[in-house]
Amino acid sequence: MPLWNAPPLTLTLGADAVHVWRAALDRPGELPGLLAALSADERERAGRFRADRDRGRFVAARGLLREILGRYLGREPGSLRFRYGAHGKPTLVEDRAG
Repeated sequence: MPLWNAPPLTLTLGADAVHVWRAALDRPGELPGLLAALSADERERAGRFRADRDRGRFVAARGLLREILGRYLGREPGSLRFRYGAHGKPTLVEDRAG
C-alpha cells in the first residue's frame, strides 16, 4: 500500500481555493527518485544531517514539495527554484524567462 495517493498529473487551484497536502515522510524506497529532483543546495543540506532518518525525511519533504508544485505549474520538479527564509522556509522563485 503506498504511503500517499499520487496526485493527478496536472492540478489546478481556483482563485478562492486552498489545497492542503499531507504525506508520510518515512519513505525509504522512494528516496532515490525524490533526491534526484532536489537542487544542489538541497542535496548539500541533506548531506549535513547526521541521522539517516532525518536526512530521509528532509529529502522526502523537499522532493514531495517539488513533485506537487511541479504538477500545479506544469513543470518538472527539478526545474523549480526556491529561495529560503532565515529558518529555511522555501519560497518559489518566479521564472521570468518563460
